[in-house]
Amino acid sequence: MKKKPAGIFKLFRSPSFRKIIADFFENKSRSFLVITSITIGVFAVGMIGTGYILLTQGMAASYADNFPANITITTDPFNKELVKMIARQDNIEYVEGRQTILLEARNPDETKWKKIYVTAIQDLADTQIKLLTPVDQSFVLKDKTIALLEDGNQELNAQLGQPLEIKLKDGTTQFLPVAGIVKDYTAGREIIFEKKRGYITAETLPYLHMPEHFTTLVIRISGDTYDQTHIHSIAASINKKVEQSGRSIYSSEIRGDADQPFSNYVLALGQIMLFIGLLVVILSSSLIINTMNALMAQHVRQIGIMKLIGGHRTRIILMYLSLVLIFGLISFLLSVPTGALGGFLMSYRNIAVLNGQLKTIRILPLFPKVIALQAFVAILIPLAAALVPILRGSKITVHKALNSQKISNGEQTDLLNRFLNRIDLKDLINKLSLRNTFRKKGRLALTLFALSLGGAMFIAVFNVQLVLLNQIDRIVSYNSADIVINTEKQQRIEKIDALVSSVGGVEYVEGWWTENAQLEVGGQTMSVSISAPPLDSPMVKKEVSVGRWVLPGEINTLAVNDAFYNAYPQLKPGDQITLEIDGRKNAWTVVGIYNYTGFDDKRAYTTPESLIHLNNDPLHTSSFQVVTREHDITYQQEKVDQIQALSDQHGIKLARIISIEKMLDNSIDKINLLIFILLLMAFLTGSVGSIGLSGTLSLNVLERNGEIGILRAIGAGDRTISKLVLQEGAIIGVISYILGVLLSFPVSRLLGTLVSNAIFSAPAELAITFKGYFYWLILMVVFSLAASLIPARSAARMTIRDVLAYE
Repeated sequence: MKKKPAGIFKLFRSPSFRKIIADFFENKSRSFLVITSITIGVFAVGMIGTGYILLTQGMAASYADNFPANITITTDPFNKELVKMIARQDNIEYVEGRQTILLEARNPDETKWKKIYVTAIQDLADTQIKLLTPVDQSFVLKDKTIALLEDGNQELNAQLGQPLEIKLKDGTTQFLPVAGIVKDYTAGREIIFEKKRGYITAETLPYLHMPEHFTTLVIRISGDTYDQTHIHSIAASINKKVEQSGRSIYSSEIRGDADQPFSNYVLALGQIMLFIGLLVVILSSSLIINTMNALMAQHVRQIGIMKLIGGHRTRIILMYLSLVLIFGLISFLLSVPTGALGGFLMSYRNIAVLNGQLKTIRILPLFPKVIALQAFVAILIPLAAALVPILRGSKITVHKALNSQKISNGEQTDLLNRFLNRIDLKDLINKLSLRNTFRKKGRLALTLFALSLGGAMFIAVFNVQLVLLNQIDRIVSYNSADIVINTEKQQRIEKIDALVSSVGGVEYVEGWWTENAQLEVGGQTMSVSISAPPLDSPMVKKEVSVGRWVLPGEINTLAVNDAFYNAYPQLKPGDQITLEIDGRKNAWTVVGIYNYTGFDDKRAYTTPESLIHLNNDPLHTSSFQVVTREHDITYQQEKVDQIQALSDQHGIKLARIISIEKMLDNSIDKINLLIFILLLMAFLTGSVGSIGLSGTLSLNVLERNGEIGILRAIGAGDRTISKLVLQEGAIIGVISYILGVLLSFPVSRLLGTLVSNAIFSAPAELAITFKGYFYWLILMVVFSLAASLIPARSAARMTIRDVLAYE
């Protein structure tokens, strides 16, 4: 006698398994839509998880592997003797002296000079701190050569091995061959505002007519380089030694190996992607619920027959859960490699913007915890979403199942249907489309939820972009000049005013008094920039979040920015802080705190009397703010070049002249990175919503075979049947657009606050732009049309025989 197949083969030949496979292929478009929806959600999770891990690991590794300075001290000029003295202290692994000077450079075949910051390194060949990474090939930085930062060289356009002409402080020029193009993965905020940077050896300084000394100590400690307390204690000891050498400390910054300068942007990316990833998963689940509800309703008689011949409810539940499991497994297999590839491409494209470098060359980086999360999203969440419809559908009795009707009698008496019945539409198809839209209210609610949430997310992206730009505008509003000029020596205010005002297009020139002060807190010396504009200056937004602005005639009062909270968490108006200016310590009273969010740059405003009281000349200054007639970057840069040329003609040396729009342009790329990720994720949510709409319409067509058959029997053609489905999709699209607009307000507020807190450490005010609403309206039309076409075509292809045979 022939043996029966056992194990897995027996399972494959069982009636239950054959029914599961039959259900899977019964409606290929339905299965495709469900799998696509789950796949998008699982793909999003994989891309988000992989991308976040790659960005985090890459940025942390490229920062720590290049030995960043744990302590950076700016002080009076010093030589190698001070470096040797610091190196002998306890817990010091390596110390080096550096000096950064502002010069001008150009290619020999160009006429325009460009500002460049040149850093002299004590011993580049033997350096063990703040390492430079060659871009294309290794190099040796010899005496009288220069290495250029890659990002800034896009403006300089210097060629490897070719000479770069350098204008020196005394007006003479020298040539430095370009020895290498490099990346500095330990650089911080300084490369946001000025990327044109070069690196030379200390021996090259005399060639540039500069004294061979240093102004900055860069120190790497021994022991735990991630422990802030440990670094603080060493920094306090080193600061004391420097001061005992007779030098003033202008700034003392500490940073652990985990404190990558742009990690706040990665945090913002992580929060954005997590938030939107959860939305995509929720939207995918709504489609599964809709599909299983429709499938259970469609299989009512099959369930009744299975129960009639002895099928247990548990077995029926397991059969339909197995179908969902197949959907999930296929989605999982599709999403793991594509999600890994998407995460790699996203991080590869964006990590350079955050001054990092990927530490993997695998285009399919697989991380166990990401795969485990994808498995959870692909399998357990769909099963959980489908469980309630399956339990409800499997509970039906045999009698009720076998006596169910396919064509509803239409006698629905709820309030909504009574309202719809009162709407007088002359066209029967229009009336039928309207009533069919609201026939399955649960399914409609889930579809509207998916579409409206996708729309709200898409609209919120543009609102969040405006929120971020408003935050930047808030920062700029405390100095709304178009051009900032710093002269090397103090100049008579009237002279500079007359000179700069003679340039066409310059509308206003204002001299400000400024000082750099030192604030010592907990053994760390921090730099504080103090500005004293004329109290009637139109360039300063005199608004505070706490307290008030400084008043005329006051001495030693300050309106400080919110970065002071990092040093004094309990700071409030009336508190006093001690600042050191030019070696003298004085108590200053904080009268107000204003919002100047961003990096930990401590800035303060005071009265002109306060700085003039510190022996500043009331008629001379070295800081000038300029307002131009037009405010775009091209116009501002044109005025910068004209002012620079005019200053050279009159022998006035400028330490710095910069267009504010140029400065902002250098920092806006990181904001654009966030917007790109937001748009990508918003498109995914919109896609899932569109798939949900297509699935809903397809299910509606399947359930209305009898209705379509009757319409066919009374003479309805293909165009009429298609119109019925297309109008239903249009109605759902219009309703979802309205709901999406309403939902966009809380979503914009929530997402804007998440991003703003991550980047600027400050909550955001809701901002609205009509761009998002307009673009989503266009996409909604496209999505609704695309989602309706396949169901409409399926309905139009049904013959009377097909639809009536279904009954």
